Amino acid sequence: MKDIVVLMLLIIMAILFAYYLLKKLNAIISETFRLQSTENAVKGCVIKIGTTRKSLFDSTKSALDQCSQLHPNIEYVFSISNVNHLLWKLYIGRIDIILLSEKHIKKINKGFSSFHVPYRINKKDKIQIRTEGEEENRCYVVWNPSITSRERDRVLFYIENDQNSIRSGYYECVE
Repeated sequence: MKDIVVLMLLIIMAILFAYYLLKKLNAIISETFRLQSTENAVKGCVIKIGTTRKSLFDSTKSALDQCSQLHPNIEYVFSISNVNHLLWKLYIGRIDIILLSEKHIKKINKGFSSFHVPYRINKKDKIQIRTEGEEENRCYVVWNPSITSRERDRVLFYIENDQNSIRSGYYECVE
């Protein structure tokens, strides 16, 4: 009988000790998650996008909206200026991405990278996409590859992915 009581006490002590360890482990894990979430919230990223005309922003609006939904820590700052000023800011790293029209693409430095997207005109919440048969204007997305930025590359991926989905016919045009 005495053996059963001792065995019961040992089992109860083992259960209490396990409960104590689990409570401590839970507190440590909770604190780690809290620290990580506050660190991620503070680490917001700002992507600076410049252009010569406000209407060029519409060419990338859907891609930037999609990127904002999936990565809410990325903020965008838009600026409008002349081409030479924008290229200088891109060269020194004060702007991450420039949107240029076809007539300004000849001014870019050979060290910059670029791709083009269809130029979209946003009129009264309707997006019109010019087809290849029509006179096509292109919006060129230009960046400086010598300056590394994971967030900028992520935004460029969404812009290029959005453009490829338009080519493939997966983009739903609002008419």
